[in-house]
Amino acid sequence: ADISQFTYYADTTVGPGRFALDLVIPTIVSARVNDGLNGDVLRAQAGLGDILFGPVYQFNPLTLPNHSVLWQSVEFDALAPTGAYDRRIAINPGSHAWALNPFYSATLFVTPDFSISGRFHYLYNFTNDTPDASLGSGARTLQAGQAFHFNWAAAYAISPRLGLGLNGYYLKQFTN
Repeated sequence: ADISQFTYYADTTVGPGRFALDLVIPTIVSARVNDGLNGDVLRAQAGLGDILFGPVYQFNPLTLPNHSVLWQSVEFDALAPTGAYDRRIAINPGSHAWALNPFYSATLFVTPDFSISGRFHYLYNFTNDTPDASLGSGARTLQAGQAFHFNWAAAYAISPRLGLGLNGYYLKQFTN
């Protein structure tokens, strides 16, 4: 897979921060699957994935009384159904449905060498009106569930060129 991300930050400050625009273009360069049946059951295709775009508001860094620094932003991403999709193929670069994925992100530099970061997302998926053929001829629509997901990281800089860290990810789908 190849993912290109382009972010443009406005020069002008508006309130306690500035606006930006984010664009992510994924491309699946190669896609193969071994179903053990010479591709009779599962097939995959390469191609352009669903393009993500959205406005960003990046707050100016905030210095807290204990001299730690907080960076934070909010982003309202949309995923457009631009990716390659064929209902006869099980694994596609595109989902054939819109999705919204707004999130809040923050990084707290507790000290100049130690930071804690997190991104908190809400994912809403719209309906795919051409679902995968493997669901049967009676399937007219498909809608992935809504979900909350977040990722976090903690890092410590041992030297200017070496750091140690931990990270994690959590996802909770709350609709079918």
